[in-house]
Amino acid sequence: MAGLQGDREEPGEFEAAEIRISGAGQPRDLSQTEIGQLLEAAADWIWETGSDLRISWLSDSYADITGMDPAAVVGRFRFDLMDGVPQGSLGASEHLADLEARRPFRDFVYELKRARPDCRWISISGFPRYSRSGAFLGYRGIGRNVTFEVRALREAGAEAADEPPRRESTEPNRELRGVLDALKLGVVLLDADLRTEAANQAFHDMWRLERDDGLIGKPFRATMEAIRRIGIYTVASADWEDYVQGRLKEIAEG
Repeated sequence: MAGLQGDREEPGEFEAAEIRISGAGQPRDLSQTEIGQLLEAAADWIWETGSDLRISWLSDSYADITGMDPAAVVGRFRFDLMDGVPQGSLGASEHLADLEARRPFRDFVYELKRARPDCRWISISGFPRYSRSGAFLGYRGIGRNVTFEVRALREAGAEAADEPPRRESTEPNRELRGVLDALKLGVVLLDADLRTEAANQAFHDMWRLERDDGLIGKPFRATMEAIRRIGIYTVASADWEDYVQGRLKEIAEG
């Protein structure tokens, strides 16, 4: 482990450096080993995104903590993996505003899809990275499993209100839908069975679909059929079934 800023050469590698930190008393110089030890103490894993904000690298500990295969996560947007945010925390819209403004952020907590039950809620912090020429390279940061803390806070809140703890909803988060609509890129979210969970306005505009098309909750094949009826697909009828099966296989394999 080494310094925390500079041009990225290989995924997950950091430019060698020694950092001087000032504080009460004399400044302290931290070696690469000490920096690595501090990161391990503060984080469960380290992550990076590219300039397009898609996850580009995850440390080996990600799989151990979340139970998710990093290969199924790399290349995806964080919002693809998010079910919702806990009440009272930094909202998804505020997090998106930080990313668009290239601001550092701290302790953004959200519910992680398809992770192990003991790692359902995670907290991430990160900072933007730039090349020496000033080009935005993406973000680098740390992640922590905060499932125990979130559940404890929820139970404490329920007890204070003299109510039993509420079940965690698996329905698409309304705020998340608002965040997706703020994206200019067309985005559709699918569940493990390839059913459409959400699609933003840009996706509907791109494929000339109506927002109340009734496709949410249906297999993604229904979305493909709707797009075909509009006349956007140019696949011959005889080849359509093979095309659909091939496309669904590509999506399922990530």
